[in-house]
Amino acid sequence: MRVPNEDAGVDITKELSWQEEKATLKESNHTVAKAFEAANTQSNALTAQLSTLKDTLTESGTATNAAQIERLCKVTTENENLKAKMASLEGSQKNLLQARARIAELTDQVFATEMARRKLHNQVQDLKGKIRVCVRVRPLKNGCEDDQPPINYKGDGYGLSLLARGNRQPFSFDRVFQPNSTQEEVFDEVSQFVQSAIDGYNVCLFAYGQTGSGKTHTMQGDLTGDERGIIIRSAEKVRWLLGSAAVACGCNRLFDVYHTYAVNGY
Repeated sequence: MRVPNEDAGVDITKELSWQEEKATLKESNHTVAKAFEAANTQSNALTAQLSTLKDTLTESGTATNAAQIERLCKVTTENENLKAKMASLEGSQKNLLQARARIAELTDQVFATEMARRKLHNQVQDLKGKIRVCVRVRPLKNGCEDDQPPINYKGDGYGLSLLARGNRQPFSFDRVFQPNSTQEEVFDEVSQFVQSAIDGYNVCLFAYGQTGSGKTHTMQGDLTGDERGIIIRSAEKVRWLLGSAAVACGCNRLFDVYHTYAVNGY
């Protein structure tokens, strides 16, 4: 009968224990290897993602820099243009101030000249006489012609002679208008009175003569055309003078003098 060896049992137990431990370690090693592989895969994925992010960031930064540079160039250009405009405006403002000063100077000169003109104009009118007498001879009616005309005219236009009872009596006037004189010629002689009235001087002009001598024709005449009389032509000249004065003074509104006086009852 063989007696069992105790040492052999111990060795078998150790062998089994070692085999179990080896299997456990192998399994643990496999688990660790799988975990390492997974971690490595994740690391590679993260590395690739990081690289992609870097590339994206680089591209974004480049685009951003390009946009900023473009914007900076645009702002710089606008700034230069603005400076140029400001310089131009400063020059224009300077020219405007100079022009205003020149206008003020010319306005003063015009005013002084106008005052001198008024004074000289009315001095001339005074030299011609404060009271003037002009004669206008109307044409004879058809069939009233005579071989010996009753009126003879001087060549200078300032005198005439009348035939009365076989004798001729000479007369001198400030102006003599013959039958062929036009309405315009008559008005040219007295138009300076209108200017004096505009300048502020008192003026009186009237027609005197017997009925049918042509007073209404001379003073009023037709409302239009060449046969307009002194009154119509004077009103036209007053309107023209007021219009010229308004333009010279920079006014943009004219008033109807007659209407103003009529409304206010002057």
